[in-house]
Amino acid sequence: MIINGKKIEPNADLTFAELANAKMNMAMLTGAKLIGANLNKAELRFAKLSKTILNTANFEYADLSGCDIQNADVRSALGEGAIFIGSTLNGTKMILADLTNGTLSNASFFNSDLRGISMMGANLLSASFNAARLDFADISQTNLDKCDFSQANLTGVQMIHSSARWSHWDDATLNLGDLSFSNLYEAKLIRTSCFQTNFMSCNLTMADLSDANLTNTNFTAACLQRAVLTNANLEGANLSRANLLDAKITFEQLSYASHLTGTIMPDGTIHR
Repeated sequence: MIINGKKIEPNADLTFAELANAKMNMAMLTGAKLIGANLNKAELRFAKLSKTILNTANFEYADLSGCDIQNADVRSALGEGAIFIGSTLNGTKMILADLTNGTLSNASFFNSDLRGISMMGANLLSASFNAARLDFADISQTNLDKCDFSQANLTGVQMIHSSARWSHWDDATLNLGDLSFSNLYEAKLIRTSCFQTNFMSCNLTMADLSDANLTNTNFTAACLQRAVLTNANLEGANLSRANLLDAKITFEQLSYASHLTGTIMPDGTIHR
C-alpha cells in the first residue's frame, strides 16, 4: 500500500507523514515510526499498530476501531474525537495525550501509562483500565459505566460530573482525586484507597466500599443509601448531609468521622 508516496508497511519511517483522510483499514504498521504524523480523519480500522511510535502524532477524528496498538508510544498525541471502539492498547504509553470527546467503548488499556491524559467528554463504556496508571488524568464529564479500574493508580484524577455506574475499582488508588457530582451507582470500590478523595454530591447508592481507606475523604451531600462500608476506615471523613439510609456501617465506624451534621443515619434519623 502506497499513500502520498509513502509505503505503508511494518517498521516504515513515516515521521511527519501527511496521511490525513487516508484509508488504511487493516494496514500492517507494526513497529512503524509515525512521530508527528498527520492522521487527521484517517481510517485505520483493524490496523496492526503494535510497538509503533506515535508520539505527537495528530489522529483527531480518526477511526482506529478494532486496532492492535499494544506497547506503542503515543505520548503527547492529539486524538480529539478519535474512535477506538474495541481497540487493544495494552502496555501503551499515552502520557499527556488528548483523547477529549473520543469514543473508546470496550477498549483495553491493561497496564498502560496514561498519566495526565485528557479524556474529558469521552465515551469509555465497558473499557478496561486494569493495572493502568492514570495519575492526574482528566476523565470529567465522561461515560465510564461498567469500566474496570481494578488495581489502577488514579492519584489526583479529575472525574467531575462523570457516570461510572456498575464500574469496578477494587484495589485501585484514588488518593487526592476529585469525583464530585459523579454517579457511582452500584460501583465496586473494595479495598480502594481514597485518602482525601472528594466524593461531594456523588451518587454511591448500593456501592460496595468494603475495606476501603476513606481517611479524610469528603462525602458532603453524597448519597450512600444501601451502600456497603464494612470495615471501611472513615477516620476524619466528612459526612455532612450525606444519606446513609440502610447503609451497612457501624456506629463505631461513624464515630471516627470528622463531620456528621445533617447526616441521614442508617436507621433514618438525622444527626444533629
